[in-house]
Amino acid sequence: MQTAERAAQLGKIIRRQPIPDDLLGDSAPFRQYVAVDGADIVGRVRSLDALGATWCSSMYVEPSHRRRGIGQALMSRMLHDDRARGSRYSALAATHAGALLYPRMGYERIGTLLIFASRSRKTV
Repeated sequence: MQTAERAAQLGKIIRRQPIPDDLLGDSAPFRQYVAVDGADIVGRVRSLDALGATWCSSMYVEPSHRRRGIGQALMSRMLHDDRARGSRYSALAATHAGALLYPRMGYERIGTLLIFASRSRKTV
């Protein structure tokens, strides 16, 4: 994503501030990729540089557009760009379904990050 208009459109969808104009472009450390259908954003994923590696997250494809290769196309472009920028490794945060894409993109799992939260407790 390289235009302020598209960044604002995505910011509105995900309910966050858009990427500032000075962080849009090929040399930005934070990149977001979107898939569009007409004027609508129907898919997205993001990547953040992290000292020779990238942290990739927030892949989402609208339910009405799933199973059409959009997620794979987004990941392919993002991971290709990450490698071209010198990334040797990627931390890929995903659901089980999303994680199934990575081996198709030429990546192998070398570890698993487990995230825990306290169980909610009812006050008696």
